[in-house]
Amino acid sequence: MGGFAPNSETAKVMSENLGYKTVLSGSVSKGKNDPSQSLQMIQRPLMTTDELKSMPKGNFILMKTGKNPMKTKLRLYKKWGGIELSGEYKMRMRNHREVEYASMYEIESILKSKNQNIDNIMQHIDFQSIKREVLKLNKDYMYFYTKVSGANISPTARSVYRALLQYANRKTWSCFPSVNTLSRDTGLSSRTIRRSLQVLEKEELILRIHRTRENNGNTSNMYFLN
Repeated sequence: MGGFAPNSETAKVMSENLGYKTVLSGSVSKGKNDPSQSLQMIQRPLMTTDELKSMPKGNFILMKTGKNPMKTKLRLYKKWGGIELSGEYKMRMRNHREVEYASMYEIESILKSKNQNIDNIMQHIDFQSIKREVLKLNKDYMYFYTKVSGANISPTARSVYRALLQYANRKTWSCFPSVNTLSRDTGLSSRTIRRSLQVLEKEELILRIHRTRENNGNTSNMYFLN
């Protein structure tokens, strides 16, 4: 327990948990004709924070529910009676493990053993088309991300726009998260979210469409990113 850091809060918490004790304190003053003394019972921590921090290493405070705390000293295992080590204990190092890589032929063989039709499946996959779609999506996403980064709006409104961007459909670039959802994602209050949406709408960065349920009840708005 000894060896607390200088700014450790653990010693302060432990001092409070140890409780308090009552001690006699006072002062004595002597005058030429009227010596006097003042004594009183005061409360002080059982061990102050400074006293705990000044404990040498190897000293411990043992605490158990329903029992008074005890100050004790823990001896090193080498000084425990009846314990002898047959030799020096060494832990195996794991920071220099060998890494083996499988070849493309081995990977292909494993895939073929799992699925005999792997060749037919691979032939029907249009990798170039998938690559073009991925690049298109990334380009569109970066278009909106860059656009709001250069917009003349507050950082708060920019955060709300980027939260909408996370929910946007990658084809229509529309979404309908609730105000509570945007508040949870951004850490902003609902009032701030509504004010930021008004700013985005005024700057024509979004188009807001009010939606209602079949029973004419309110639901979340639809947002289109511009």
